[in-house]
Amino acid sequence: MDRILNVTVLYLAEHKGHVANDEDKKAVHLLLVNLGFAWGELCKMQDEFRARFGGLYEPERIELLDAHERSNFRHLWAPAFVMRHERRHRAANICHMLETKIEQRKAQFLRNLATEIDSALKGDGVTIVKDAPWRLDGKPHLCVACNHASFEGFGTRLPNVVTAMWRAAQSGGWREFEWKPLEIEWPRIAIVNMVRGKALLPAYSTILTASLFTTSGTFEVKPFHYIAMPTSAETFASSGLSVWESPLLRTVITLQGHLLAFGITHSRFYNLAKLILDQNLKQADTDRILARFSSEVRIVLSVAQRSYTDAVQILLSSSSPNKVKWLAEVKRLCSLLLFELDEDAAVTLNLETFATWIGDFQTTNNQFQQLIVEIVRFAIDCR
Repeated sequence: MDRILNVTVLYLAEHKGHVANDEDKKAVHLLLVNLGFAWGELCKMQDEFRARFGGLYEPERIELLDAHERSNFRHLWAPAFVMRHERRHRAANICHMLETKIEQRKAQFLRNLATEIDSALKGDGVTIVKDAPWRLDGKPHLCVACNHASFEGFGTRLPNVVTAMWRAAQSGGWREFEWKPLEIEWPRIAIVNMVRGKALLPAYSTILTASLFTTSGTFEVKPFHYIAMPTSAETFASSGLSVWESPLLRTVITLQGHLLAFGITHSRFYNLAKLILDQNLKQADTDRILARFSSEVRIVLSVAQRSYTDAVQILLSSSSPNKVKWLAEVKRLCSLLLFELDEDAAVTLNLETFATWIGDFQTTNNQFQQLIVEIVRFAIDCR
């Protein structure tokens, strides 16, 4: 509180001719940092209060209290930001002007998001930005839905969507912490990819809102930014978006995701082997690292094998004239990607098997993705 008082007095003193020195500027910067952190922690504290004392009060009273607390922080943020960035602005209503500008900047950011993502899709889809917070795991998310015109090229467009979101954040010319109110309203952004107006699965990926604003230069897109994680049908429905109701579609997309999970996990073997050799680790440490890695690999392998069995059962009941061909191709390609299709079969994973697997992976995976596109197209057309 003393720090806030000192900074406030400093700001008022400047109107009387005082010139801020380096220490003054550091104090104002620290105020903005701490206030932003406290504002971000407010949601956690409110959730904890609900969990501990929610049963003692009417829900309406708690909602009113939460709204009042959020409003207080929003009003505190304006003068703090003014002290940091608008020192020489002498307008009497500067704080009100800043709060209005924050709303305008938010609206502009949402427009930029849609424009940049639409540009990245290159006519193969349109973007829907739902600014009403979508609560996932207790946290409000900004929902960005990409409605792809077709499933062809679906996978290659996903990283471009994330890069487009980063460009939208960077294009605003935001000053330090000016984007903080957006992060408070939407700590994360949920990305939902749809085909012809519906999602393939009740699933979404997320990205930290702050990372889009704080990462300058080149934003490095990672698979976890765009690989969708499944959620319950009820949770997904709360977004207001729809899902294709097709057992065939759901099963093959699930198989695709589990094969990808196995591929990503197994490919870490090279880096682990290199680490062991480069660091000249002791045998005990080597055994411990490889045992833990082997356990992880076998878990994702078993999940993928079960997913393959499910896909075969659904394909057997398909009405497609290509059913026989699809079954043969799924078996051939999954045998190469998973080593063994039977969950109970013994699988040997070592440097030799890894070298063979990784050498053929790109070609085999491309063939598998083409097969998935063909099956998905049939499943959607049947609906």
